[in-house]
Amino acid sequence: MYYHEIVTLINKKIVSEQLSYDRLVSYMDETIDDINAQLGSNFPTFSEWASESWKGSSYSSEWKYGFIPDRYIRTVVVTGAAAKWFTADEEGIESATTYIRDYNNALFLMLRDFSYEFLTNPIYANYRVENTGAIPDCSPAAGISFYNPLSGRRTGIDKQQPIRIEDLTGDEWKFV
Repeated sequence: MYYHEIVTLINKKIVSEQLSYDRLVSYMDETIDDINAQLGSNFPTFSEWASESWKGSSYSSEWKYGFIPDRYIRTVVVTGAAAKWFTADEEGIESATTYIRDYNNALFLMLRDFSYEFLTNPIYANYRVENTGAIPDCSPAAGISFYNPLSGRRTGIDKQQPIRIEDLTGDEWKFV
């Protein structure tokens, strides 16, 4: 999806103002960071992709962000950028709760519906953690224990420290 289309969709959510790409890019980048944290991916942010592909030139309507399917850009990135803008804006704090709830729901649906395709489709191989092509050994969200069937390990809250099963249950580790 082209950058100018994304900016237009965000401005449709933020009815009170018409913001430029330069004012929205930080909010758009934050949503990509959230997606990366949830999926265990390393998709480039909007500003990273623009600076690499266009060598730091000024905003162009020809820039295209094609790493994530357009449906998730429309549902997650647009809603997330609007929610983050309303949260940062002093006047929008009351209405921000609705946008935050919609954003969290969209992010959850993306994680549920897109994670299998992300982990199995070879076109996303370069954007997986460490390019392993396997299920990442990290928690998709803080506070969630995640079991990796490929390694047989559980990881937990800090996303890096393995949690042994006997620590959780008191049982000894047994291979079945």
